[in-house]
Parts: sequence; structure tokens; C-alpha cells
Amino acid sequence: MTRTLPQAAALTQAYAERHKGDLRLLKPPSSNAPSAEGTDGAAEGAGGERVVAIVDVGHGSTTVVLAAFSNSSARVLSSESQEGLGTARINAAMMAHFSAQVETTHGAGSCASAKAKYRLAGAVEKLKRMLSTLDVTSVGVDGLIPDTDVSLKMTRLELEDMAALVCEEVSALVKLVLARAPGEVTPPPPSRSF
Repeated sequence: MTRTLPQAAALTQAYAERHKGDLRLLKPPSSNAPSAEGTDGAAEGAGGERVVAIVDVGHGSTTVVLAAFSNSSARVLSSESQEGLGTARINAAMMAHFSAQVETTHGAGSCASAKAKYRLAGAVEKLKRMLSTLDVTSVGVDGLIPDTDVSLKMTRLELEDMAALVCEEVSALVKLVLARAPGEVTPPPPSRSF
């Protein structure tokens, strides 16, 4: 799918309004965002416009933009950002889970050093990436405990449980943006899960 020039302009405008700064789109207009001419994930708005909700869950914040696109223009209907709502919270939950697991097995303080936290954080990131395509996986953590092999195992269901609160808060932010939009916008059911 491609991002049209009006979509790029709407994203830039919404970012500037929320973050009081400029956003530069580094790539030419082409991305995973639905195009104004496409039909997936877009609701019908007034005057034949396509209404698209763009949800950006970053590491430390989440931004939701509801924009209306036509063939010749784009406008932001509603937008909101929330600091502290991002993937960092999921990482923190995973770190706490695996730190407790390792310390139960290998003794208190096993994950207390900066080096151990760094290695554990790398394993957590790898687990998240792997669970985007697998139902269950494990990752070895080299050098976490001297002369001991440490492996972390997780299922996608466990990850989803750890991420549930963040997902609920993102959903609430989306509902807030939809409620603040002028006029009646009835979005289609989501086409992707979070």
C-alpha cells in the first residue's frame, strides 16, 4: 500500500500539532499506511472521504490520528498522544518476569548488574521479534550467569497477557480520538491485531 501526498501532509500536520515540532517523512510516499484510494481499514466519511485511523505505538509514547482523505485533500479530524504508553512498558514487564525467573533458579541478585540487565534486555527484544511469527520460542542468554547456560522460554499467549494492559490503554486512546472527531464516523472492525 502507498501513502499519498495528502496522507503525508496530514501526518506531518498531526505530528506538529501534538508534538509542537516538525516531522519529516524520510521516505517518499510509500508505506504500510492505507492509501486514500484503498478500501482496507478505512471508514466512509462525509462527502466520499476515506477516514483512516493511524495508530503509532512507539517505545515511550503512542499517537493516534484520525484523518479524512479525498483525492485532492487531507484533514486531521482528531488526534491525541500519550507519553508513557508504549512498548517500553511491555519490555519492563518481560524484564521483571524473566529477572524473577532467573533469580529463583540461580539466586537473588543474578540479574542485578548492569551487564546482566543489558544481556537480559537483548534476549527480551529477541523473544518479542521471534514471537511475532512463532507461537512458542526460547532464547539463550550468553554470559548472564558465569559458566551456566540460561535459556528464556515464552509463548505468544504469555506475551499477549503481559501486553494486555498496554493494549487496553491504546484501545481507550483510539476510542477517545474517535469520540472527539466531528460528525459521525463508524470505523470498520480492525483488520490487524495489536
